Amino acid sequence: SLRAALGVASAGLLVYLVACWLLGPLVLMLSPIPALLLIGYSLLKRFTALCHYGIGIVMGLAPAGAWVAVTGHLDATIEVWLISLFALFWIAGFDIIYALADIDFDREQGVHSIPAKLGMVRAQIVTGIGFLGGGHTLFGGIIKRVPHSRRVSAGRGAAAGKQMRAGLFDDSGI
Repeated sequence: SLRAALGVASAGLLVYLVACWLLGPLVLMLSPIPALLLIGYSLLKRFTALCHYGIGIVMGLAPAGAWVAVTGHLDATIEVWLISLFALFWIAGFDIIYALADIDFDREQGVHSIPAKLGMVRAQIVTGIGFLGGGHTLFGGIIKRVPHSRRVSAGRGAAAGKQMRAGLFDDSGI
């Protein structure tokens, strides 16, 4: 029933606000942003096939929100924003994949989604492009921030590990 749904939603919102209050005044002050975005996501399916990116934005805010909760301030590092951007594309992609199962229902009921608009194959292509873009953003951005000497050392370590597994090194002394 509508009454029960409102009761559960209200209780969840109360728990969320109490948790934000316990994390500090800045977290409580910022708490309406993800709450309103999450509520808005549910409505996006009525208006746009890009609704999957709405939930991606909500979940993409999680790493930045965790930063604020832990540090108590807004000056997140570039790595935090790269992880947030990666999460946006990752979650949006999985939401598109999830929507593939509802493609017929969405078309019959007029629910907007990328699979309903583009079809199954094109929706999977959009998802793949998003995954690649998100992965490139995250790993490319982080790799650029790691000094060259550390990348070389990590590469040498990985190569040595591969050679050990292949039996090219005598690892009995390890």
